[in-house]
Amino acid sequence: MKSTRIIAIMFFAVTLLLCSSSFGPAQALLANHDCSFCHDFHGNPGYSQLLIAENSELVCLSCHTVSINTTSAAEVHNPLGLASDQPGYITCRECHDAHSSSGSNIKMVGYKRDAQNWSESFPAPGIRKELPSTVGLTYNVVTYTGPTDFNIAGATVGACEACHIVNHKVGKDCTLCHGHSAGFPSAGTGCLGCHDGTDVDAPVVTYDSPHSKNTIFGITSPVVFDCVDCHTNHGSGTVEIPNNAAVGIDYSLNGEGGIALGSSSVSGNSEAEICWNCHATYGVSEWGVNTDTNGGANNYDFGSLSGTLAPAWVNVTGTTGATWTSGQTQFSYKTGGIQSTHSVNNSAIGAGLDSVATIRCSYCHDVHELNLASGDNTLGKPYLRGSWMGSPYREDGAPQAGDSWTTNGDYGAVPRGGTQATELGGYQIDQNNGNPTTAGNPAHLNPVDPSWALGNSAGLCSLCHGTDVDNLNQFGDPANAWVGTNGHANAAIGGSGTASGLAVDIFSMAIRNPSGAPLYTSRGSDRGYPRQSYGNAGIFNDSVPSGDNTNNYWGQGFRGSGGFGLSPQLTNARPYGYQDYNWGASVDNTLDDRYHKFSCSKCHNPHASRLPRLLISNCLDTKHNDWDDQSSVSTLGTTGYAPENQGVTFAMATSAQNCHRLADTTNYSNATGDGWNLVSPWTVEGTQDNPGIQ
Repeated sequence: MKSTRIIAIMFFAVTLLLCSSSFGPAQALLANHDCSFCHDFHGNPGYSQLLIAENSELVCLSCHTVSINTTSAAEVHNPLGLASDQPGYITCRECHDAHSSSGSNIKMVGYKRDAQNWSESFPAPGIRKELPSTVGLTYNVVTYTGPTDFNIAGATVGACEACHIVNHKVGKDCTLCHGHSAGFPSAGTGCLGCHDGTDVDAPVVTYDSPHSKNTIFGITSPVVFDCVDCHTNHGSGTVEIPNNAAVGIDYSLNGEGGIALGSSSVSGNSEAEICWNCHATYGVSEWGVNTDTNGGANNYDFGSLSGTLAPAWVNVTGTTGATWTSGQTQFSYKTGGIQSTHSVNNSAIGAGLDSVATIRCSYCHDVHELNLASGDNTLGKPYLRGSWMGSPYREDGAPQAGDSWTTNGDYGAVPRGGTQATELGGYQIDQNNGNPTTAGNPAHLNPVDPSWALGNSAGLCSLCHGTDVDNLNQFGDPANAWVGTNGHANAAIGGSGTASGLAVDIFSMAIRNPSGAPLYTSRGSDRGYPRQSYGNAGIFNDSVPSGDNTNNYWGQGFRGSGGFGLSPQLTNARPYGYQDYNWGASVDNTLDDRYHKFSCSKCHNPHASRLPRLLISNCLDTKHNDWDDQSSVSTLGTTGYAPENQGVTFAMATSAQNCHRLADTTNYSNATGDGWNLVSPWTVEGTQDNPGIQ
């Protein structure tokens, strides 16, 4: 034993002598090191290696500590939390060689003599991969000459890549996020090492950004969020939001496929579930009356979701996950399961329910408000990637029994008696909502207000759907969805109206004038004829333009006090209905250029709907009208009327003031009226009338 120790001491003595003479300190170590930094020939505690500490690790840490040298401070890299005598414990010498590094290798990365077997040497610098399953394997690495040598693109292996699969921030300095001074911890606060503006490839996200530590409940709250509560790094998350340059998500230049989310500590197996679960925990919902996104206009009530799977719109298999209930008690008939979702499924060939995994909350919501999408200058909740203005109209729906209309005109307390009728139940359009999207009154004779122009009210929609509103039809041929041609052209903001050649007259005498109806010029009976009113009409006469009837044709109608006297009835006796008509639409086979100037939000829910194609409702589907049921007679008689009006409900009379009404031909074979689209009609039970049309 004694002779062995003497031999070892002699060996290291010779080594020290060589270091200080023929090799010189700049060659043997680095310019700032000398043999005496680590070795002591006399009184050394390191026994045979003549170290100044008990082992090499303690020797390194005797200098590389925060208390002595903050710049080069280091802590042991022990990610598995092993004891120092366990296989896989990483010592400083696993990665650094204090003897055989060249002068340019300023961090002494890689060794040529094995720290565990001094007699073993390597032709190129190596690092031993100290993981339990691969203990003993050594990987050749490049020597360190600069930050990019930690993490190298291509076949060459950087120092960190010897053990870690690195596909995040390739070619960058790993220590910006994982500091050696803290033992290379998981990112945590280290995320700010890149996302603070110092790295041109990393968007600036600080603790003061939306959805970050200081902005969710505040730093004094018991609940504090950190980056790792939603994100994982290096592409190791269980969920990835794919790159989509159109919405400002494009990290392809960094070698990344998108944004990494999820981990074993994050609740949710998809992006939507991660968002839903957190929002449910803290009472954030995309339903009900949302954040004001339309200025001083009405704020739409999107209702609520109920069911065991709420707040999920659908479950993971793509079937209905929750039941939608209208926010208005008048429209309980709308209650039903979700039939359409706003997802991003590039393989979809038709509208409908896509799987939860294809719902991309981040394609619309820029939760850190980075404003990376083209034209995105929006600020504040709900953190959108472009402009969006919520519906400025109240919810519409078929008039229901038990409801009353107090806004009376010459038609009395009946639904849709004129533009003054704004009660819930019946259509809510520009003309009875103060023309919210136009610069003047009436809407169809005035341009769209600049604040509601397509780029301002639906710039977000345009990122994916484009700006060609005339031909906007996400799935299939417009003929399979619309009555006539694509109705967007003449009804939606951004459409070119009649100039598009796509406008169709669906409010014409060909539809409304009952066959064989004579024209009476005096009071007389007007059962079922053009001048009838469903308590709110009396405007249809094929001899003169609407609003300009000078022949004094009676417009008494079914509910007049001189007629059947049904309840609810007119409050005034025998008004000239055509003279009181104030909706402004032409009913003499003339196309009104853009009579409607609706925003996208007027007809579509941006998240999910109980109707196909995210439609909000079809208020003119007359099968759902039961207001007439409170009268003593719910349908017109089977004799004494024009054929189209025999045995139908008052809502389906040819003179009923519901311009695009869809007739219930299933229950009333005589009824007429084509509606305005073939997608949204549904039965009272919630089944779509045209299930083959999506």
